Formats: sequence, structure tokens, C-alpha cells
Amino acid sequence: MKQETLYTAEKKILDGAEYKALQRMVKEQLKLYRALNVRLQNKRECEAAGIGRLFPSIRENYIMDDLKVKQIDRALEDGLDAVEREIIELKYLQPSIPTDVQVYMDIYLEKTNYYQKKKSAVISIAYALGMI
Repeated sequence: MKQETLYTAEKKILDGAEYKALQRMVKEQLKLYRALNVRLQNKRECEAAGIGRLFPSIRENYIMDDLKVKQIDRALEDGLDAVEREIIELKYLQPSIPTDVQVYMDIYLEKTNYYQKKKSAVISIAYALGMI
């Protein structure tokens, strides 16, 4: 018996508005991930130089931020195949956000295959992060 992929199983459940809402949540977390990653790198750099803090801070959530970065890293590395990871990196983890057309042309995918892979990646990330 052929095992159903996560994408195929979830496509039956998540359609339309539910998927769009999920996609927005994942996109928001990936944008936050970029900033959190930089924040943690800056903190480590200050610690290595023996400096406590360079800038004033209104919150101290380094433990949660560190966990978020680690869990998103794990979701990207272990939860996606190479093509899905490349799509997510190009689409959401770059300083400038390209259009979907630019991304699928850059990685030489057909439009239909691109959108299937992108949807599969978003669903996989959402599962890995406990959003669904």
C-alpha cells in the first residue's frame, strides 16, 4: 500500500481560507526568525567580547528567542526536502522578498510544481512548529 505524503493528506483538510491563514502565520514566524537569529548572534558576539549589552532593551526573552530559532532551524533542516528548503529560503528568508514567479524561475521549476512544493513546505513547517 502506497503511503500518503503529508502534503497529500493535508491538502484534503487544508484548503482555501485555512491554508491562507496558516501561510500567513508561517510567513510571519519566518520573518521574525530572521530578526531573532540576528539578535541572538549579536548577543553571542557581545558575550564573547565581554560586553553585557550595547543597546537598551525593554524585554529579556533570550531563552524563548533561542528556542524559537533552534526549532525553526530544525524545521527547515529536518522537515523539508532540498527543493522545499530552497523555496522557503528564497521566498521568505532573504532581505528582499521576491515574487513567486522570480523564485520558480530561479530554481527552474514549473509553476504547478512550485506551488505544490511551496504548499507542502508551509504545511510541513507548520506541523514541525506545532501550528497544526
